[in-house]
Amino acid sequence: MSAAGQPTDVMLEISDISLSFQRVKAINALSFSVCRHEICSLIGPNGAGKSSLLNILNGVYRPDSGSLSFNGQSFVGLTPVEIAQRGIGRMFQNNALFEKMSVIDNVMTGLSRKAQTNFLQHVLHLPVARKETDAFRARSEEAIRFLGLEQYQDTIVENLSYGIQKRVGLARALVGEPEVLLLDEPMAGMNKEEKQEMCKRCRRPTLPTGSAIAS
Repeated sequence: MSAAGQPTDVMLEISDISLSFQRVKAINALSFSVCRHEICSLIGPNGAGKSSLLNILNGVYRPDSGSLSFNGQSFVGLTPVEIAQRGIGRMFQNNALFEKMSVIDNVMTGLSRKAQTNFLQHVLHLPVARKETDAFRARSEEAIRFLGLEQYQDTIVENLSYGIQKRVGLARALVGEPEVLLLDEPMAGMNKEEKQEMCKRCRRPTLPTGSAIAS
């Protein structure tokens, strides 16, 4: 129950999480929860442990102590792929895009964890592989339209401005339809106009995700 006595729908529960790098304490007994459709902001100076926490939440780091639960199930010790399969997506601070690939191809990589076909089926151009590729492309085009990137769909990523690349990274994170989306400094390096555009896109009521944590 909330403080006002209303029922809450807690999706993500962080309890007494601690993390150290040798003798440096990055996170110390941190606890909070995130409810469905909630936007949770992590605020702090450089070195405060914001990115470290996101790395814990998507399986890059393992906490020294504490517990994590998502939809009532623990996910401490799971790999990033396993956590993504459970419904936790991630947008990275440094974009981590494939610069020599087009926007549509980059966004489609966000669906790789949902693939049911294998490499050989694609090499042989089997109908099942073509059908899956067509479905992934359609979903990726939907995410591209959602973020207003249609004109850049076939553009090679390295030829885009930093702000547009950020939106491509968000499209790749959203295309997998995560229930929780982790945003690591999603507007870092953007100018005023780019930040306003990103805010406008993220505030749309049809944003296809359950809740978000942004640093």
